[in-house]
Amino acid sequence: MRLNGNVMNDKTEKNPAYSKGIFWVIDGQPVYCSIPCDENGVPLEELDQDAVSKSGTTYNHEKYWATLPKSITGGMAYNYYPRGRVEISRGRCKMFLSPYICTDEIRELIVGAFDLTGINADIIADGSAHYRCFFDNS
Repeated sequence: MRLNGNVMNDKTEKNPAYSKGIFWVIDGQPVYCSIPCDENGVPLEELDQDAVSKSGTTYNHEKYWATLPKSITGGMAYNYYPRGRVEISRGRCKMFLSPYICTDEIRELIVGAFDLTGINADIIADGSAHYRCFFDNS
């Protein structure tokens, strides 16, 4: 993994056609882990088993957060900051995210972070309990 400022990035030098993964938005900037994958979302590299989701093909927010340095997490819980996920399936992209960060500006930041330029992305503002964050408790 390479740390670049506040951005965690797992991309390889190959620059694959697709990338999926998880992200948070902290102070208006994405903190993310992108996973190179094929058009069906199958990872092109082995995932860190300490943070893998139940499906085994992506990361779990809570588990992955625990692997990040305190300089990024600020000592907060994984569900403190608004977060989301990028999924790839059958050559299409779906971006699930907290309604609090469902803006054109954040969408563009995520498109850039996951190198999704030129891929149609369905944006889903997910207001379910799954994406609750500190805004929901304010």
